[in-house]
Amino acid sequence: YVDDHVVDEQVEWEAIFLLRLLKYDIHAEIPQAIVETNGKKELITKQVNSDPYWHLNNPWKVAGARYTLEGLIKHIKKETGLVPCDLDSYNMERDDEGYLTIIDVNRWKWPPHTDDFTRRLKGAISYAAKNAEK
Repeated sequence: YVDDHVVDEQVEWEAIFLLRLLKYDIHAEIPQAIVETNGKKELITKQVNSDPYWHLNNPWKVAGARYTLEGLIKHIKKETGLVPCDLDSYNMERDDEGYLTIIDVNRWKWPPHTDDFTRRLKGAISYAAKNAEK
């Protein structure tokens, strides 16, 4: 069991990361709401109309430019300050127009803004793992 407050905060950071990507004209899911049900927060995003054959269309288009995956990661870091810790094809979709849409950012970081959160999350996970053994 991981501390709900830290997990809830992670949902909020995910929404912030998506909004920051959108601010810099990087296609990403569009946050619609953070909903709390039975004490758990969940991020609701606008559905992406995905092209099922997106993997056949390379390279990725972002804000009119074309990038390799490595180039896209560098672009995101440079433009937004976000660190995409796990950006790969499994957390992206391509829309009908061929634009990459980032759909999963909950493991990303934004130093120094998320440094304290990251520390608290690691501590909560460590505490939960140690107490699960008992």
